[in-house]
Amino acid sequence: MGRGSPSPSIRQPGQCVLCWVCDEFFPRGQKVEDFYLHLTDIDHEIVEQTYEKRCFFTYLLTEAGVDPKTAEQDACRMEHMISENSFRHLKQSMDKKE
Repeated sequence: MGRGSPSPSIRQPGQCVLCWVCDEFFPRGQKVEDFYLHLTDIDHEIVEQTYEKRCFFTYLLTEAGVDPKTAEQDACRMEHMISENSFRHLKQSMDKKE
């Protein structure tokens, strides 16, 4: 770990590695390289896309009245199940409504 850098949490049993990376690094704006987790450009793109989906679905669910903890858990499942094409279409249709 880098000096002065907050340590990431330990991945919970059953927690998706990709979700752990999204949860630990993207919200804080930290560099994953600071923690000796080196991603290829393709890996980094996948993590970014997954995090975008997580945020999108969490927002939709909480806006619909789902409690935040359940919304996050469900968003995690949804982000892995939807194709990139379907997600882009859904997101575009939502953006047009706003």
